[in-house]
Amino acid sequence: MLQLLLGLCLIWGFNFVVMKTANQYFSPELFVTLRFILGAAILFAYASIRKLHLPKREFWIWIAITGALQISIGAAIVQICFNYLSAGLVSVLNYTMPLWVIILARIFLGESLMKKKIIGIVTSILGVAILMDVDINGNIFGIIHGRIMSDIDHSSIFFCANLHKTCIYAYFRKNILR
Repeated sequence: MLQLLLGLCLIWGFNFVVMKTANQYFSPELFVTLRFILGAAILFAYASIRKLHLPKREFWIWIAITGALQISIGAAIVQICFNYLSAGLVSVLNYTMPLWVIILARIFLGESLMKKKIIGIVTSILGVAILMDVDINGNIFGIIHGRIMSDIDHSSIFFCANLHKTCIYAYFRKNILR
């Protein structure tokens, strides 16, 4: 089991390096489109071989909306950001989205923060600070530290665009898809 987990970490981690490298050969939009077309073809082939049925037609609109808001836009934002940021920084920023959604859900939707969520938020922020090479002398946000300073504008654009997409989807899912 540990070997599978390590293999999964390797694949997920290496994925961002491959995606950044792909920008040398394709436009970000084309690469995302090709990834989704290839992925859909593989899934449809698998479903056909296994004789799996497609979802009912009544759910197609919701699947399309979810795919557009949560998957396609997010993938395009990530791929475009590889033109401006390192693969490591894009990866860290991308995987912090759930953390910020929890905080914003508290602020805008009034969701409660239990003790476990608060511990998770604090632990996550500390982990991100460590991953972003924060020094111990009080620079807890890492944005103004060393090599990250040059990426502040692009990081902010990436963060805001991806967070905006995630929040729209969360609101849509909570209030419209009930």
